[in-house]
Amino acid sequence: MEKRNYATKDIEDLAIGYVVRYLENNGEKPKIIKKGVDVISGEKCIEVKGCMKKETNLRITHQTVDYLEKNGKFKDFFIYYVYDMESDPKLLIFDNDTFQKNKLTETRHILQPRKIKEKTEPIQLR
Repeated sequence: MEKRNYATKDIEDLAIGYVVRYLENNGEKPKIIKKGVDVISGEKCIEVKGCMKKETNLRITHQTVDYLEKNGKFKDFFIYYVYDMESDPKLLIFDNDTFQKNKLTETRHILQPRKIKEKTEPIQLR
């Protein structure tokens, strides 16, 4: 793979492509859904994470956790982690038990300006 700077979405799409091909090569019929989780394959709910190198933290969004809870799918939850994508792609598969035993929970506070209803006036900078 040629070396270049990839956007996060490009990395995600590349990783999903690797995972879909891996599943298909193993006789599965994966579907890319990107709603709650990235891929459904049989009963498996798969969140795909990708990294051009190896060292990274895998962040699972609250949307993914909410989806799994709402649909009773935690027992079917897997994280497929594709790494070394810029040289020699490899796959690690983590099941829900591994996720539950090793997760760290962090709290984030997010402000979404476009959803604020109070009237604020922008300041022109140019």
